[in-house]
Amino acid sequence: MENIRSSTVNSSNRRIIALVLILTIIILILCLWFYRPLKAFSCTGNPPASEKASNDIFMDNQIIITGPQASVQAIVSNPQLKLGLTLLEDCDLGYLGERSAPQPATLPTANQVKEPTNTLFANPALTEDQRNSLVLRLYQTDGSRLVEDVIRDINRIGHGDLEHPQYVYADPNYLTDPLQNGSCGNPFSGGGSPFSGGGSAYAGYYPTPPAPALSVNDFLHQWAFLDTTAMPGGIALPATFGSSSSDKANVAVFDTSPWSQTTLNITVSLPDNSTFDLEVTNEVQTTVVVNNPPTYNISDHGLFVAGLIHAIAPESKLHLIRVLNDDGCGDLMTIATAIHHYISQMSAARTQPNLKNVVMNFSLGVHVPDQEYRDRNPDVKWNELDDELASLKEAIGNANDLGAIIVAAAGNDSAGLSAPAEPELPAGYEHVLAVAANNDQGQWSCYSNAGDLSAPGGDGGAGENPDGSPNPCVPRASSWNNPADCSLTKSLAIYECKYGVISLSRKAGTNSTEYIYWVGTSFASPLVSGLAAQALDHVQGDREKALCLIRAGASPRGGPIPLSSAVTVDWGIINVTNSLSLAVKQACENMPTSTPQ
Repeated sequence: MENIRSSTVNSSNRRIIALVLILTIIILILCLWFYRPLKAFSCTGNPPASEKASNDIFMDNQIIITGPQASVQAIVSNPQLKLGLTLLEDCDLGYLGERSAPQPATLPTANQVKEPTNTLFANPALTEDQRNSLVLRLYQTDGSRLVEDVIRDINRIGHGDLEHPQYVYADPNYLTDPLQNGSCGNPFSGGGSPFSGGGSAYAGYYPTPPAPALSVNDFLHQWAFLDTTAMPGGIALPATFGSSSSDKANVAVFDTSPWSQTTLNITVSLPDNSTFDLEVTNEVQTTVVVNNPPTYNISDHGLFVAGLIHAIAPESKLHLIRVLNDDGCGDLMTIATAIHHYISQMSAARTQPNLKNVVMNFSLGVHVPDQEYRDRNPDVKWNELDDELASLKEAIGNANDLGAIIVAAAGNDSAGLSAPAEPELPAGYEHVLAVAANNDQGQWSCYSNAGDLSAPGGDGGAGENPDGSPNPCVPRASSWNNPADCSLTKSLAIYECKYGVISLSRKAGTNSTEYIYWVGTSFASPLVSGLAAQALDHVQGDREKALCLIRAGASPRGGPIPLSSAVTVDWGIINVTNSLSLAVKQACENMPTSTPQ
C-alpha cells in the first residue's frame, strides 16, 4: 500500500513538473514571439558606381518607382508600353506594416498651402496585401526614350486612371545638394541666386569657406545666440538647460560628413577640450557626375550643422547620416532609402514601434525647377513630370505619421526677388517645419526662401555678380575681415558679424574640430532642430506639445514679413528661453496628445 501511495505521489509530481515545463516553454515561445526583431527596411541589387546628370537636373536614364509590388511589376513588364527598364535596386517598404498605426498629424505647420504628405501606406483604398507589399525601386532605362516619356506612361497607368488606380508613381532620380549653384547643376530659382539650394552661400562665389581663428568664446557669444534685448535676431540661448525627461531626443542630420566609413561611433573633440558623441552612417554608394563639377570640398557641412544642434541640445543623441558626397552632390534615391533605413532602425523596438522623441534635420533640398528655369530649358518635357516626388513624400510622410518632428531648410533662392521663393522640398511638404533665415536685426535674410518660422542664418549685402553687374544681396561671409564689413580693427567683434554664423569644422585627419564661419538657411534649420529636441525633453516626448512650445515661445519678427504664396502665417523667430519657460510650458500642457505612446 505504501508503495502504491508513493508511486501515486511520484506520478502526480511528474505531472506537475511536466505541466510547469510545458507552461514555461509556452511562456518562452510567447516571449520570443513578442520580442522577435521587427521586420527591417532592406534593399537588394546595387545602384551604379557612378551616375551622370547631363541636364544638371536629374540622372540620365534613371527612374524611381513607388507602389504595390504586383502593380509595379505588371506595369514595368507590360510589353505594349516598351519601357525598356532594368531593375537596379529593389527596396521593401513592407517593414512599415509592423510599425504602430499611422498617427494623424494634428498640428499643421504655418504654411497651409504646402504640398500634402498623404502616404500610400496610410491610404485606406489600398488592401492590406497592397500596403504590406509596397516597394521603392530604382530602374535604368535603355536610353531609347526620354526619361520624361517613360515616366508619363508609367504614371498614366499607375495613377492617371482615377476609376482604376494602380497606386504606382514614377519620379526622375533628381539631383540633391545643399549648394545647388556651382555644385550639382545650374540654379533653378531666384534668377541665379548665389545663395542657392538649402545651404551655403559660397557656391559660384567663394571656392572654400573662410576659416578665421575663432575661439570657443566667439562661438558661445555669436550674435545668433544672444538675447533679443541685445540682438533682435538672436535666439536667446540660455547658459544652462533644465529638463524633465531622462529619455533624451534623437536627432538625425541628413547631410554631408567628413567621415565616410559605413558606420562609425565618434567622440568629437571640441576646441575647449569637451566632447560629444556622434553616430555616423554612410548611405552614399554612387559618385554623381555633373557638367560643371565642383572643385571644392564641403564635407564639413553636416558637421557644421551637427555642431549647432549640439549647442542648443547638448544632451541629445546625434546621428549624422551621409547622403551627399564631399562636394555636396547626391540623388533622390539615396535620400529616400536613407530616410527609410533610419525610420526602420529607430522604430525597431516592439515596445515602441514608432518615432517618438525623434527629430530629423534636412539642411538640403531636392530641386524641382521653377517656371523660370523651365522656360529657359524647353528641351525637357516638364509637363510629363510630377512635382510631388512620390518617393520622397512617402519617406517623409511615414516619418511624420510615426511621430517624428521634421525640420528642413527653406532654401536660399530669393536674392533680388520682390517676395521670397517657395520652400525647397522637403521643406515644402506639409507638416515639415520649413526654416527661413533671419539677420541680426530680426529681419528676413535677403536670400531666404519662405518658411514657417525662422532662425539666424546670416545675411547678404550689396555687391556685384561674377559678371560685374550690381546685386543687392551677395554673400559677404568670406569678407568678415574687410574693413567695409566686419573688420576686427573696428569695434565690432567677429562673433557679432551679421553675415554668417559660427560652428564646427573637422581638423584634417583627426576627430578634433575648429570653428569656421558660414551662411545660409542650412544653418538656421539646425537651430530649430536643437530647440525641437529640447522641447521634446521638456514634455516627455509629446510631439504636439513640443511644437506648441516652439510656436508659442517665438519672438516677433523685427520688420515687415515678405509676402509669398507659400506663406500665410509666420510663427516668428525661435526664442529658446521663451519656449522652455514655465509659462509657455503650462500654456501648452492642456493640448490633446496624439503622439504615439
